[in-house]
Amino acid sequence: MSAAFWNTTGTVCSAVHAVWRCLGYLVCFCWAMLQPKAVLAARILALQSQLAVCKHRVQSGKAPAPRFNQAFKILWVILSKLLDRWEDLAQIMRPATVVKWHRTAYCSPWQNPYVERFVGTLRRELLDHPILLNERHLERLLAEFIERYYHTERPHQGLDGHTPVPHAKPPEFTGPTKLFATPVLGGLHHTYRRVAA
Repeated sequence: MSAAFWNTTGTVCSAVHAVWRCLGYLVCFCWAMLQPKAVLAARILALQSQLAVCKHRVQSGKAPAPRFNQAFKILWVILSKLLDRWEDLAQIMRPATVVKWHRTAYCSPWQNPYVERFVGTLRRELLDHPILLNERHLERLLAEFIERYYHTERPHQGLDGHTPVPHAKPPEFTGPTKLFATPVLGGLHHTYRRVAA
């Protein structure tokens, strides 16, 4: 199958998934309209308490920043149009982020420099090197690159040289040490750990 076919299929699947989630939000809204005010107040209190914990963990750096799916973005764009003071409700993202979601067209990576940078990094650091045998081989390489290297080992300039998944602080060594290299992607990249000699 051609790459254009798989790109189109992936785009259609993600659009259907986003519409399905939006319908789920609509069902939840209709259900909430039928509930007594006391029940809604209790549910809002329960959700706000959990949100406060998540927000504190993100701000303190104990958890990575949340990643929002397309349905969540669409919901907040709609809420920003319907509610007068929607900015006060945005707890885990900045209001400017919601405005940016509205300005960025759906499935338009050229309008998002972060996506463009990731695609360029992926091409330079992975796809330009191996000879891909089939789609399953590509998926395996992508999974290994992202899970074992990109998110956990590779320093990111936008995170001041840190990784998206935070590491435990390495132990302090008092004596001589040596650097131990572990190959990733068959030796295309390496992860490094300092060990006692």
